[in-house]
Amino acid sequence: NIMKAQKDPKLAVHTYKGSGAAVYAFNTKVAPFDDVRVRQALVMSIDRPKMSQAISNGLSRPASNPYGEGSWVKCKDDGALPFDLEKAKALLKDYGKPVDFKMLVTATPRGRMIGQVLQQFWKRAGANMEIEQVDQATIPPRAFTRQFQLVPWRIVDLADPDPQMYANFRSGSPLALAGFADPELDRLLDHARVTADVGQRIEDYCAISRLINKEAIWFWTFQNTYYARQRVGADFEAVRAKVAEAVGAAPDEIALTRGATEALQLLIGGYNRLKPGDSVLYADLDYDSMQYAMNSLKARRGVDVVKFD
Repeated sequence: NIMKAQKDPKLAVHTYKGSGAAVYAFNTKVAPFDDVRVRQALVMSIDRPKMSQAISNGLSRPASNPYGEGSWVKCKDDGALPFDLEKAKALLKDYGKPVDFKMLVTATPRGRMIGQVLQQFWKRAGANMEIEQVDQATIPPRAFTRQFQLVPWRIVDLADPDPQMYANFRSGSPLALAGFADPELDRLLDHARVTADVGQRIEDYCAISRLINKEAIWFWTFQNTYYARQRVGADFEAVRAKVAEAVGAAPDEIALTRGATEALQLLIGGYNRLKPGDSVLYADLDYDSMQYAMNSLKARRGVDVVKFD
């Protein structure tokens, strides 16, 4: 439909290059992904341009890091492993054991298609992947309890990479799905969130990308893309004005976000009157991103975080 719209002179197709990416996490605590050679081999077996053509007629833009073209983090060298099928075969041969594993996919036509494309790539390299189809709602609890070998995930489009990068890759974080720990990675993540020097932060995040790509604990397939959205511009302000009129408010009283995750993280991150000794409360049934954002207040504001089970 997008391609048809692009050819229709009556239509104007708006595109937006966001940050983030569609990603996948290896469980490095279980075989065969406890061996870096296997992880690197699978990543080097993925032909992203061909995969894009298969699932979206070439509209999906390949990703080589978690930041995306819309991010202010621009890396001259992100350490991406190249597509190299022969190298992948050599790594699996050096591993010396059969590579058999399961990958979680959503039980949707798109989920199945992505799984089947990756399955064929890896079969060519000498690895056997079994597709395990589950409901979308099943993936988060399976991921958080580490009941997976390979799981799909997403780095969403946020203004700053810190909340997600720290949560997904800092050792000890409940959201560090790969179960991978590295002192240098922790140091870079800690430094990137405390320095005010933007240039230094970019260097830190590019070094983080290089380390993650080298160890192949996660891999990225495609960048995020959102339809008809602008960060700042006439269209955005026009929508905000209409919403304000509809609810009887002033435009500067309206904040528009892309979903519950962004709204909650912005709201909780803005609790700037909290001080050491204060307490914040949340329930175990609250949205996962809200729980993480609340937990982060302990480090950022020095408050006591209380969870009700």
